[in-house]
Amino acid sequence: MAVLAGKTAFVTGGASGLGEAIARAYAAEGASVIVADIDVAGGNALAADIGARFVELDVTREESWAAAVAPIARIDVLVNNAGITTLGSVEDLTLAQFRHELDIDVLGVFMGIQAALPKMKAHGGSIINMSSLSGVKASANLCAYNAAKAGVINYTRSLA
Repeated sequence: MAVLAGKTAFVTGGASGLGEAIARAYAAEGASVIVADIDVAGGNALAADIGARFVELDVTREESWAAAVAPIARIDVLVNNAGITTLGSVEDLTLAQFRHELDIDVLGVFMGIQAALPKMKAHGGSIINMSSLSGVKASANLCAYNAAKAGVINYTRSLA
């Protein structure tokens, strides 16, 4: 029997890239997968392909999180995968670019956990927050990304 059989996995940024690979792997392991993304066409296509469900989700908006998780009775695995990479040094980036990186990569994780936790608390589960080596080892041209991923790492440590 597959390890995830009978479990519900909610994967943000699930329509493409690493999120798609995670969604495919979880579905292959028998999980009931919810693909969550702002990419409606890509998310619906993937969900149809792997027998999953798609929900539109903007991880930067609290009301989007509330709407996405409201109809779900139980979440066993939350994968906070949605993220962006903003290139630029502190001299190159605007405040809006820096803030946008943090909104998606850090606040999206925070809001996701707040939204999903009530669906997990009674029975337990797993929360997977995707970060990067860039959260530990910085590069001058990735200052926003470095800050965001370091934030995810320490936020995850505080949760644990």
